Amino acid sequence: MIEAPEQLRERFAAAQARQRALPATARREANKYTHYKALEGLADQHCTLTVAGAPTWSLADALAQEPAILSADFGALASGAWADDSMAGDHQTVIVPLVAQEHLSIDLCGIGAGVSRPRIMLIAAPGSDASVAIRLGDDGSEGHHLNLVCEVV
Repeated sequence: MIEAPEQLRERFAAAQARQRALPATARREANKYTHYKALEGLADQHCTLTVAGAPTWSLADALAQEPAILSADFGALASGAWADDSMAGDHQTVIVPLVAQEHLSIDLCGIGAGVSRPRIMLIAAPGSDASVAIRLGDDGSEGHHLNLVCEVV
């Protein structure tokens, strides 16, 4: 786990505790979005995540650049088991600072059979006016479940 302010570490720990109590892939939760048997036995996978039109930061970089925003808002906006699942693990996280009028294109592509949990946080600066297009896909493999969590602050 990366070095993070106490408030954010507490949020990570709370998400992990909720995931242990009720995993997103458990029958009750998974059936809200897909048949839980579709998730049975799927391993963690990554996806490709490409952002065009704005710079990106890793979570560690964002903590160095904008610790107050991350501490206040990261993981505080999205809720539910799948949001916790994304927050609880060491999954793909991309922070995108939006500073002007921009058109942002985000492409995600699931790779292989499994579950990927990318998380994107868009940080909109005062006066920024961006349009965002998000495209989701896969590489044609059977059985990829892509769980995207997107937060905008």
